Amino acid sequence: MKIALLILILILVGCQSEPPVSPTPIVEVADSPAADPTNAPLATAEPSVDPTAQPTQLPTETPEPTVTPTATPLPPRLVEPLDDGRLRYVYADERFGMTLPPNWTVVDYLVFDGQTTDEAAGELAASLLNNPLFSDLVMDGLRLYGLDTSEGALSSANPATVLLVKETFAPDFGFEELVNQTVTQLQQNPAVISGPELVEFAVAGPEELESTRIDYALETVNPTGVALTLASTQLLVWVDGQVFVLTATWSAEEAAGVEDEIEGILGSLEIGPPVVNGQ
Repeated sequence: MKIALLILILILVGCQSEPPVSPTPIVEVADSPAADPTNAPLATAEPSVDPTAQPTQLPTETPEPTVTPTATPLPPRLVEPLDDGRLRYVYADERFGMTLPPNWTVVDYLVFDGQTTDEAAGELAASLLNNPLFSDLVMDGLRLYGLDTSEGALSSANPATVLLVKETFAPDFGFEELVNQTVTQLQQNPAVISGPELVEFAVAGPEELESTRIDYALETVNPTGVALTLASTQLLVWVDGQVFVLTATWSAEEAAGVEDEIEGILGSLEIGPPVVNGQ
């Protein structure tokens, strides 16, 4: 609509005629006594004006068009090596990023959807999807699953894991209600033997972001029948009606060295437009 209006204005301007040229007025001179020709002033010839002559048009400079550079779109997943050896995973479409140790295997929604061909991640994903509960979790918004596959962790009864779920809530549901419901569910879970404890925790993201952390411990049995005491923490992040839930779990008996890695993962979570290579 704006383009059509602009063309119409240009047509109307182009059809305007040249302004008319006024003719030279004729002035009648009354008779006067004869003058002495020797004292008469010399007549100055008036320059002739051609009323049909057009003014000389000066060339106009054509302004150079301003070219606005366009940003190259980021791929759905970008893995950025850091100086300390860790790997930063950036998901532009999902608007989050996080950093994990290099000896962890990461399975994300792209692997579950069959969009990547990472062999190790594909094998782990196939194994996880054999569990109906995990399949339901994928359907409910699982974005990333990380497993400690270092040499020491593989011999553990329960290697450390992290998983990130992203969910959208109705407009009448708020962050405080989400936190209260989560705490109530943990309090009513008989497997929880310690906590839940609310801990203030800041997450990098937009100003309107809200976040909190819930620490707890639970007792369970692994698939081979071994009783386990697990330490766990959930990081709840709320922004624009969406919640990101980052859950980390590890063996309480084998916490040495693992807790530092978990704290590093939790502290690396970023929400919002990703920043890559400092830009």
